[in-house]
Amino acid sequence: MLTAMKVRWTKRAVRLRIDDLELAALQRGETLREEVRLVGGAWSMSLTVGGNADLAARGGDFVAVLSADEFASLCDETREGVEREGAPKLLVEKDFLPAHGSGA
Repeated sequence: MLTAMKVRWTKRAVRLRIDDLELAALQRGETLREEVRLVGGAWSMSLTVGGNADLAARGGDFVAVLSADEFASLCDETREGVEREGAPKLLVEKDFLPAHGSGA
């Protein structure tokens, strides 16, 4: 899937911002993936739902897995996102633009 997921990381946190189309893709069971190709390799970030909550690095591939409860919270229209404490902390936030017909 093509994605415009925004990825930001610091020493203490990984922050992912998704739009309404990406949230709908997650609801369909799809995995979101953002990738940057560089000379000599690539870096990627994936976001998926299911199983045990996780945030892990496998070489240049970073994977965030939301639990079913976290995903239900993310889908709640009254919430702007979910936050998981840890080292690093994971934040997944909704960034809905008017261009997609939503607005949060």
